[in-house]
Amino acid sequence: MAEIRRSPRAEADLESILEYLERTNSSAAQRCAMDFREKTEALARFPEMGRLRPEIASDLRSTLVWPYVLFYRVEDDVVQILRILHGKRDLRRIMRREVR
Repeated sequence: MAEIRRSPRAEADLESILEYLERTNSSAAQRCAMDFREKTEALARFPEMGRLRPEIASDLRSTLVWPYVLFYRVEDDVVQILRILHGKRDLRRIMRREVR
């Protein structure tokens, strides 16, 4: 099983998402937190389950936690979660700056 690590940016993304949802709908915030937890547990078991994103970087992968996109890299037995972004944002532009 792979180790899951979140970058400081991914931690801030998740915190911001959950804080926003908590203000607007606490049950949605709880469901979203559970969805993220389940997705990271799945990534620990199956690190390469997300799709490759070669249009951004050759080793970048993403997976959906609707409506958010979780971007990550796999190195040895570590899944490094880089960002968690809303799917309606300009994901390519944001991630190209992130993965330089």
